[in-house]
Amino acid sequence: MKSQIKTNATDIEKLKNPTFRQDVFHPSRLLYSMVGAILFLFIGWVVPDIYYKNFDKREYLTIEQPVLIDKHTYTACEVLTATIKRTSYIRGNAHAVVEIILVNADGNWVKNTLSSQDFNIDVSTGQIIYVQFVLPCDLADGSYFLKAVISYKFKDIPKTYSWVSDSFVISSSQTDQNLHENGE
Repeated sequence: MKSQIKTNATDIEKLKNPTFRQDVFHPSRLLYSMVGAILFLFIGWVVPDIYYKNFDKREYLTIEQPVLIDKHTYTACEVLTATIKRTSYIRGNAHAVVEIILVNADGNWVKNTLSSQDFNIDVSTGQIIYVQFVLPCDLADGSYFLKAVISYKFKDIPKTYSWVSDSFVISSSQTDQNLHENGE
């Protein structure tokens, strides 16, 4: 019984001491609350931003490669149709720069820009898009392919994605083109 009285006496002493009372205002509690709120904001805003800028390697826009071309042989100034199969996990705006590239016998690349355009991205899976390009009239005979670099933003962080097409041949003579198309 004495120990219980002693315990009750110490509990009463604790209640008299303002450091243990919950109904008394403590400036340190306000400070702890402010520090907690700042940590909450830091974790909620800064940490995801650091993650998406430095660690997120996911592609939010993909294109099945190589991109299919409607024919194997073309002449200069002809219209080429590319079939793009796109999958996108975001909505937004993008900018594409498409180049036609000649790989000559020395292994060097000769580039010409075909188009530079803005377009909208919508959420889709396997969306097929037909894009037409007018081939430049000053192209030399040879084997070419298309390469595109698409720039877009995800959560205000710049991202890029590249695709290439099947190779095709530019031939200035009509008989060469007919032979390729007939499989001879």
